[in-house]
Amino acid sequence: MRAYGIFGLLLALICSIAAPAARASFLPGATADPDDPFHFTFDEFGNGVVDTGSGPSPLIGSLMADPTFPSRMVLTYILPAPVFAGDVRIWSDASKTTLSDVIRFTNANGDLAFGSVGDRMIYYSVSGPGQTAPADSGIPSVLQAAFDLGGVVETGVPGNDGFTWTPFVPGASDNIYTGISDVPEPSSAAVALLGMALGGTLVAYRRNSRA
Repeated sequence: MRAYGIFGLLLALICSIAAPAARASFLPGATADPDDPFHFTFDEFGNGVVDTGSGPSPLIGSLMADPTFPSRMVLTYILPAPVFAGDVRIWSDASKTTLSDVIRFTNANGDLAFGSVGDRMIYYSVSGPGQTAPADSGIPSVLQAAFDLGGVVETGVPGNDGFTWTPFVPGASDNIYTGISDVPEPSSAAVALLGMALGGTLVAYRRNSRA
């Protein structure tokens, strides 16, 4: 009986150590293909640049039917590799009381359950007078954000800010999402320049994570 008790304690300890890493690997937007992480820079107007490690290239978003709410057209980016589903909240204040945006990872069936695999990212932003960007479709009333680690807070100043979502744990290699929010419509060239400026981040990150 004592031997079984010790074995049980050891098993519980191993599971408690492994659980956080396993949970982190399924965070919204995390790569479902560990060998193919990417860095995606995007804005509310459908301009995007993706770097899979070989240099930045355009990734353009468009208005598509929302698979999680089919009667609504939303800004959608088809991603270059499969990712895990779920929502990430973007807050406009450090106290995390006011939502500014939400990025949703899902698939053509609208799956959002923990562990589901998606192929697209929907960018929702608050709607209202003067909000004319394609992303300004409003925030969904129901979110699957239990695993977004509390969400992320925008940086910068109102009218010229953004955010970064990094769904990985230290030492792991995973996707990076850099969103540009609340700016006048930028040209695709401007976003491309930003993507090129950030292009070395993924390569350096891969090298550090494998060191």
